[in-house]
Amino acid sequence: AASSALVQAARAGRTGMLIMLVQAGVPLTSTDAFGLSSLHAAAAAGHTMTALALLRHGCDASRCHNGANVIQAAMAAGHHATARAMLGVMNTPTTLTLIS
Repeated sequence: AASSALVQAARAGRTGMLIMLVQAGVPLTSTDAFGLSSLHAAAAAGHTMTALALLRHGCDASRCHNGANVIQAAMAAGHHATARAMLGVMNTPTTLTLIS
């Protein structure tokens, strides 16, 4: 399904494809069969540009998967630069809770 394609594009770092899917109407709230969001997939895989594109399109950064938010998912996978970049574009009241 299209929602699964969004997560797969994010996991693979295919930012162009992801943007096309979003512009075609695939909801940013889409998840795969395991409940993984596209933002979590991009963050955990270290695809910084893809994660930033999702955030700029309005993806919810406060959402958790298996108890981890997107910043924690990136950090746990060793993608510290991706976590820092996401924090740099996030200007929400939840930013402080995302890093604690």
